[in-house]
Amino acid sequence: MFDIILLILSVLSLVAIVIIVGRKFPQLAQTNKKTIQQVREDATKYKIIGSRLERKIIKISSYIIKALRPIYVRIINLVKEIYEKVVHLEKQYTKMSNQKKNGVIDPQAHTQFTLSSEIDGLIEQEEYEQAEKKLIELISNDSREVEPYRRLGELYMTIKDLEQAKETFEYILTLDMKHKEESEVIDGSDDADVAADYINLGLVYRDLGLVDKALETIEKACQLEGNNPRNLDIFLETSIIAGNKISAWEAFDRLKKVNPENKKLEEFSVKIKELEKVTKIKSA
Repeated sequence: MFDIILLILSVLSLVAIVIIVGRKFPQLAQTNKKTIQQVREDATKYKIIGSRLERKIIKISSYIIKALRPIYVRIINLVKEIYEKVVHLEKQYTKMSNQKKNGVIDPQAHTQFTLSSEIDGLIEQEEYEQAEKKLIELISNDSREVEPYRRLGELYMTIKDLEQAKETFEYILTLDMKHKEESEVIDGSDDADVAADYINLGLVYRDLGLVDKALETIEKACQLEGNNPRNLDIFLETSIIAGNKISAWEAFDRLKKVNPENKKLEEFSVKIKELEKVTKIKSA
């Protein structure tokens, strides 16, 4: 009897549960749908926010890289300049040290070292006239050494004595070619230095108004150092000044390849297109 009563109560409880769930099911289903929809909306929202944040980070990073690149280039050039001076002085010092070890001190080598140090100080203090005299003295002691001529040429460029600079760099390139033909190992006569000599002479020609000659000379530098951004920049700039759109586009493509972040590329592109328009008008 007790078992029958227990069974009846269990059945009634089950029926009650079914009735309650049946009444509440639409509400539960609707709530579940709303929850799923909310989750989807939140996921979409966070995805959009995440993508936007990612784009902002990339954009800001790009601005930072572009802003820091010129500073980086200046630092590299400064380090290179200091390094070249240190190497030059180190070679002179090594030469003197070796002579001292062998019990022989070359008075000329000692004089060259001393003069070179004095010249550095004079140029730093902008005592250009005294620096010129010392450089000429340095050259007279050893006329086969190329570096003093280079420094003299750069000094003339600094003080805008263009004729003297022109003569000096023309002579330097004669020495460069002579050393190359004789297959002599001369300090500072590698391709990078020779290319720099061509660039300096080209800039002097350009300042003198000899634009075509400048372009031809600067192009030789780019043949020696084809991936040097500074050389290509000068080559492109000179091509535009000379009105040579063919060499201008050639230089533009090469510069874009080796230095795509160059801020002047857009400006150069506009100038070349303007040059093309002028050429078309003249030929019409």
